[in-house]
Amino acid sequence: MNNLHSFTSDQLSTSDNYKLLSGLIIPRTIAWVSTLNEDGSVNLAPFSFFSSVPSSRPLITLGIGNKETGVPKDTVRNLLREKEGVVHIPNKDDLVTLNATSATIPYGQSEVTEQELNLVPSNVIKTPALATSRVRLETKLYKEVVVNDHTGKQDASVLLLEVVNYSIDPKIVDGRYYTNITQLDPLIRLSGPNYGHLYDIYSYDRPDHESQPS
Repeated sequence: MNNLHSFTSDQLSTSDNYKLLSGLIIPRTIAWVSTLNEDGSVNLAPFSFFSSVPSSRPLITLGIGNKETGVPKDTVRNLLREKEGVVHIPNKDDLVTLNATSATIPYGQSEVTEQELNLVPSNVIKTPALATSRVRLETKLYKEVVVNDHTGKQDASVLLLEVVNYSIDPKIVDGRYYTNITQLDPLIRLSGPNYGHLYDIYSYDRPDHESQPS
């Protein structure tokens, strides 16, 4: 197509670049992350710049921008100190509560307490998990990649987390570790205040599908 609107990223403000990327790279599965505050209370926050890494290690990534004040968010602070956290994958039934936990509140004030959520012990790490979650990934920090703005000041972190334990509803994953997509039915992040969930699903084998893991 020759009628595309073309412009360089440095023509845009920081907020406009963010709006474009967060609106174009969709849908995004949400990581609902529990971490331990310094006083032992539990922080809970959702992040949608979330993916996995095609490595021999079971790694996932979280991209987390700093607060408007320029300091790292509480989840980053806790992950760097405790070196662990639990990543939950929510569904549409969690939307109202999940959205409430995205509010900015003082450090040490627990979203779990505010929303009257129940916790259960994790199997491998000390950070507890949400009792109602159907997918819980217990993780340990593998690496932080610091992202700086054009002045050299840190304004975001990319956190690589290694999954050390899976707790999953058996309706979602079968004995061969394949995921039933319709059972998972993850809540997905779109742009602005918009969320959604999966609807039309298409299946096509790759031309070299015989070489893929079974």
